[in-house]
Amino acid sequence: MNDLIIATMWRKKLSVGLAILFPLCAAAAVQLYYPRTYEATALLLLADQRLGNQAANEGAEASVQRREQIINSQVYIAESFGVLHRAIQKYGTMRLLESWGQHAEQGATGCMFPGCWASIASPIEEKSSEDSMSDVERKLYLRVRGALKIQVERGTDLMRLSFRHRSPQVAADFLNDIVITFVERNVELYGNSGVASFFEDERARYEQALRNAQKDLDEFARQHKVYSVREQRNLALHNRSTLLAEIAKTTASVAEKELVAKSFARQLLEFKPLSSNASLQRLARSAGGAANGLRGLSSQQFVQEPADPPLLLVRVFQDTVQSLVKTNAEIDGSRALGLQQSDELKKIERELSGLSMIEPEFDRLEREIAEKQRNLDLYSRRATEQRLEADFRERRFFNMRVAQAAVVPLNPVFPLPHLVFPAALLVSLTLVAAIVFFG
Repeated sequence: MNDLIIATMWRKKLSVGLAILFPLCAAAAVQLYYPRTYEATALLLLADQRLGNQAANEGAEASVQRREQIINSQVYIAESFGVLHRAIQKYGTMRLLESWGQHAEQGATGCMFPGCWASIASPIEEKSSEDSMSDVERKLYLRVRGALKIQVERGTDLMRLSFRHRSPQVAADFLNDIVITFVERNVELYGNSGVASFFEDERARYEQALRNAQKDLDEFARQHKVYSVREQRNLALHNRSTLLAEIAKTTASVAEKELVAKSFARQLLEFKPLSSNASLQRLARSAGGAANGLRGLSSQQFVQEPADPPLLLVRVFQDTVQSLVKTNAEIDGSRALGLQQSDELKKIERELSGLSMIEPEFDRLEREIAEKQRNLDLYSRRATEQRLEADFRERRFFNMRVAQAAVVPLNPVFPLPHLVFPAALLVSLTLVAAIVFFG
């Protein structure tokens, strides 16, 4: 049998030689000229506090099942479009395409002209699912997903992420971006950051509304020349009360001085020299405008008075006239003061009336500011509480840490001589067997 096989191989030595040499030459060509592929690796530690609590409550079997569910969920999250799309955007779409070269530009993306490539490299808006992306984005995402490999180390809480690329630097850098976006996505999912963001947005909205309300109040105050209706009204009422007291005092003073002037006028009318002096009679009869009751006195009444020695009454007469003139001047001054006080009272009344008209609008603006301030304080407090709760949930319930970041690989994973040449030898033996037995 062996002699027959050897004879057959000798008879078909050319075919057998080609069957042996061709795979080996192809393997050598692959080893020498085929582009090297490098694989970067990163390790993530998944430590979920909820597993310990569940193990105590439900038993070890349920805990193992729950652990498998959580880790499998993490694998799906790591391979999801949202994580990989963010990683592509973080690394740079154009940069990633250039790292794959012309083959990526034509084969992976289907673009044959610069305009299409530029449209891919332009910033892409965040999309929620694969259905909403274009064919170009889908092909790029599929290529990245095909180069990414995720494994869960059995019996551990470690997740191994590997990414293959022809450039060792690109493989390490892009894998680190994937790890970062994966951790950020877990924080969003397990940290309840959406609620905190809601309260932050509401806080910012009410802060802007508070500034607008304060601006409206300031504009209204400048327009009506008022700073506080309540304080200005209290001040005006106080001034009004004080002014009314002063007006009453002035009125009483005028009445008192009119009585004094009337008394002086009676004294002057009793002097005989007054009957021969028309000016003194007019002064006496119109003393302070309050001696009207004396105007009916006739000149005969003065003539019938007994004659008094003029030298004895000169001093009294002069003092009385001087006091009467002074009193009349004081009456005129008090009346002028009363008019001024009346004008001031009218101004205060007009001010109070104006304040009463603008008080409703002013109070409305103040209430609006107070309401927005309360809402701002409320949402600020809730935002702080939600941030603390999110940090607590992140640290206590799902504590994901990078156990090992991706480093630049030194040796390629393909082609490897210990794999390529044995495979070529196996192909050669298969071809030789086919030639010998079926040729």
